[in-house]
Amino acid sequence: MKLSEFCDKNESQWYEENKVKASELVEYLNSVIDKDLYEVAKTNNNIEVYSLLRIWLLDFYKEELIAGLNKIGITYEEFQKENIYSLILSVTRNASNISLLISVFKRSNIIKDLIEYEEGKYKLSTVSFGDIYFERANKYFESDVETIDYVKNLGSKIIDGCHDVSLYLMKKYPSFEAITSICTKVLNSKFYHSFVVNGDTTIDLTSNLVMRKDDYYMLNSVIELSILNYQQYLEEKDESIDFDESKTLYELLRIALYKQFKKEEKDIKI
Repeated sequence: MKLSEFCDKNESQWYEENKVKASELVEYLNSVIDKDLYEVAKTNNNIEVYSLLRIWLLDFYKEELIAGLNKIGITYEEFQKENIYSLILSVTRNASNISLLISVFKRSNIIKDLIEYEEGKYKLSTVSFGDIYFERANKYFESDVETIDYVKNLGSKIIDGCHDVSLYLMKKYPSFEAITSICTKVLNSKFYHSFVVNGDTTIDLTSNLVMRKDDYYMLNSVIELSILNYQQYLEEKDESIDFDESKTLYELLRIALYKQFKKEEKDIKI
């Protein structure tokens, strides 16, 4: 069992699957609309073309876009989730395109409204999934100066630091559990991701986001690989060390990969 190799194999496979989907989608759209999307996006990378033009396509070529997504196996419901979550992250990360996203998603009948009902706390009314409440994590932890400083010191690196950040929070708060999972993002592309839960609440510090666990799992299509409180982490952390041949894997990811590998191996034998 070589966990780094196992991880690289899965991530490479997911990336290639995403490339194929993006290529098929862009080629289809180029055949049915009056624009060359490669020229519009100024890139020949199909994944970037979709990422850069998704909102524009939704606003001006919705029917064609939805038809193209269906052709590559992505339902309109899944597409709505992708857009709703992108809006939530735009809010929590203070992006510059929030007003544009709200306008387009309202016109496209994906959301009804977004209101800040209290400082840092929001109610997003969606057409298909009801009301989704969320807040900024820096509001949630505003009385925890140590954690706020920890986040500030990480700066932009926090976006790629989900496993370490989750381990930090799980160590600090006894009621928190660290979840390492497979989630989905652009065009249902899979990726490994860690976050913490506190009862029915999910805290994703890399996204500056706190929301109901059910909503978070629904929007990200979460597949749990490992669930650990700090005591469980201490009991399990050494079991998988020898199988990280690279000695570079994040601890929570290494534990999750070990469990995933063993489960898949067991399923194959059955």
